[in-house]
Amino acid sequence: MYEMKRTVNCSQIGSHGIIRNSCLVDLLQDCSVIHLDTHPVMSPFFEKENCVMFLVSRQLDIVRRPEQNEKLTVKTWTYELKRMYGYRNTVIYDENGDICVKSIASGAFMDKISQRPIKAPQELVDRVKLYPKLDMEYLPRKIALPDTEPQVYEDIPVLKCYIDMNEHVNNARYLDITDEFVENESAVKRIRVEYKNPLKRGKAIKTLVYTDNGRFEELLKEDAFLEHAKVYDHYYGTPKEYVYQMLRQGNHVMLEIDIQGAMQVKEKYPQGVFIYIVPPSKAVLEERLRGRHTDSDEVIAARLAKARNELEWIDKYDYVIVNDDLGEAIQKAAAVLKAEECRVMRNANCIEETKQAYQ
Repeated sequence: MYEMKRTVNCSQIGSHGIIRNSCLVDLLQDCSVIHLDTHPVMSPFFEKENCVMFLVSRQLDIVRRPEQNEKLTVKTWTYELKRMYGYRNTVIYDENGDICVKSIASGAFMDKISQRPIKAPQELVDRVKLYPKLDMEYLPRKIALPDTEPQVYEDIPVLKCYIDMNEHVNNARYLDITDEFVENESAVKRIRVEYKNPLKRGKAIKTLVYTDNGRFEELLKEDAFLEHAKVYDHYYGTPKEYVYQMLRQGNHVMLEIDIQGAMQVKEKYPQGVFIYIVPPSKAVLEERLRGRHTDSDEVIAARLAKARNELEWIDKYDYVIVNDDLGEAIQKAAAVLKAEECRVMRNANCIEETKQAYQ
């Protein structure tokens, strides 16, 4: 067993104010690698036989995401070892000893030069101390893809910064890549990865994005979304618990969503602030759409017609901002935010403290 202490630094924090998926994996990876490099049985074997242990699969169950400046303890141990494969648990604890992340990883003994699997001697396997298996859900190593049509993204480059000392994409960097295709990566509760072939510099990545409609529909029954929509057989939604968690922590949460989504949010969270942002005219909107050079004439015509129909919903919003000049529009949005921060209904604690100060 090995443990290390770490503090969550600002460089590990993503745009949502909490630790990124890849940085969670970095913590797990660092702890596991140090454990192997300092292991009294494994480390001498690796050096003598010029071999390593390559990651084969990983599962993360995220209970709570650590925030900036939190002090963490990361512990790792082997719970099963065979001549070709090893299995370990790695857990991230907060200062109170509560679990933030629990994980499973499997690895294979590999020759460094040929990068082919090898068998460790049974004598070595017998000498490695094993620890009890962590109490958590153990899903299969092999991942079954959903029976739905994926969205395909091709020719994504393998950047130099993804490559590690083994001359292939580091396992944590795959999370940086996949996060680009997840609408709210910080709300992810479980991550599973199956590593099959090492990805090297100069190659291109083809990404298939699947929507698990069955699981999404289960979450709909549990009322897990503030708003949701189904577009071309793909579901999209804003997780309710994540938004509420951010609000409890005193953060502002801004949602850029269409009218049907906004009306769903208003029904479930009426104390929200709803701002309608509109171009100054149909002509300006058309000019902006054509300036993108991304849509056909048919798509632009449909968007213009939709924009005209959506104007009928303005009176359902709290504020309207005409986006004629971007800088001015941003200033108006910031002014709305400041004004809403001063509302009496949002300052119960401040008002009580002020009353006490006058006694």
